[in-house]
Amino acid sequence: MIGRPGRSSSLNVSKFCDELETSAQNYGAIIEPSEDTIYRGLVKIGHKTQIIQHLKFINQLGFVAMRPLLLSAITHRSEIALKIIQLAELVAVRNVGGNTNSLEKPYSKAAVILSDKDFDDVEALEESRKILIPHLPSAEKLHANLKDYSFNKENARAILALIDQEMRKENSDRKKMAYNTKPPTELNLEHIFPLNPSAACVAEAGIQVARADEEGLAWRLGNLTLLESDINQSIKNDAYSEKCKAYKKSELFATKRLPVQYPAWGENVINKRTSDLVCYIDKIWAIPSV
Repeated sequence: MIGRPGRSSSLNVSKFCDELETSAQNYGAIIEPSEDTIYRGLVKIGHKTQIIQHLKFINQLGFVAMRPLLLSAITHRSEIALKIIQLAELVAVRNVGGNTNSLEKPYSKAAVILSDKDFDDVEALEESRKILIPHLPSAEKLHANLKDYSFNKENARAILALIDQEMRKENSDRKKMAYNTKPPTELNLEHIFPLNPSAACVAEAGIQVARADEEGLAWRLGNLTLLESDINQSIKNDAYSEKCKAYKKSELFATKRLPVQYPAWGENVINKRTSDLVCYIDKIWAIPSV
């Protein structure tokens, strides 16, 4: 029954169907963000490109708990949709490796706030921040969560691509290097210590294969980098000393500098590089000042 008990009408049915169709279209835009789905009028002029980029990144991370919040932002708050999406992304990234299931309730609570017409945009944004910012882990907690966390292909690619960009910004010689324009999905995820290491690789790294498999060492952030497919195919399961020759040919800043930053490779180096990269996560997705 649509409408008040005993007072359903074709007008109520029509309104419900219109709202359902709009929600379906907006949900589709969140799942497959593009120039065609994030159309003019759906979001604030000038924010569309950034919104598409952030939604694509969120999808690469594989988070779905925030979708009610994203839908509410797109549907009801076009003026502040970008800020809400950035806030949702911030919470998601800083909780990688933690209890992401605990985020469903605050995401949903913030979504309700955005749909409440009693709040103007400024108030809705502030209330959403009050709900979500307490769920941002500290730098110490972030390091603890990611110390031995096993990433997957999708979230590792997405995060490493942005870390690579940040590293490039910091470097004084960045203008001398060609910049890779390929999206993360078109790059290979390289395991520096391979999933199936050669005997030479095992001997050089001093890592026991059985222990590496048991602890997921190969999937830790410090053991992962992005690499062009043609270069990746040439190195296979070689030892680190051999791989470094190929890494130097990469256009990806973080990969190209590996041989300089880390002359040798082993478990201690993987742990050290994991910590180094988490520092970049803490910088890129920093906790906002109160």
